[in-house]
Amino acid sequence: GASSLTSSSTTVRKDDTGSKPTAATTSRPTPRPTQRPTSPPVGDIANFNSGIKGGTTWSGRIIDSSHYGNNQSNNPIIVKLVSGDAFDWYLWLNNSRVIITKVKGNQRSVVGRLVAGQSEEITNWRASGLNLIIFVGQINNNANPKYANIDIVFG
Repeated sequence: GASSLTSSSTTVRKDDTGSKPTAATTSRPTPRPTQRPTSPPVGDIANFNSGIKGGTTWSGRIIDSSHYGNNQSNNPIIVKLVSGDAFDWYLWLNNSRVIITKVKGNQRSVVGRLVAGQSEEITNWRASGLNLIIFVGQINNNANPKYANIDIVFG
């Protein structure tokens, strides 16, 4: 089948307005969820929409997935590759590897597990005849939070 993604990068960030909660909202503690939320919290995902003509890129840092739901950095935990078809593609850092996952409904398959210096090439991305390359630069396990530098090149 044809692969997919979309162009221009958009990073969803946490609210930086600095507004403080009112006394009414601080009088009761917020219960902590016992499970991960079904959709990622704001600030945890960066979307990369490559388009179909090539020449688009995304470069950035992702932080370790252990911070999911508690992301205190300005960097995403997940990069979603916008595919334009029924599949969703995700990049995330787990146990010193960048994981590339392809998801459709409840079906999930791991496409790649990359360490620093490795790349994955997805051929015929978005049925464009062009390839999408995901390159993992540095992975820093000594930083807090741990992070990986990622470059994505389409076409």
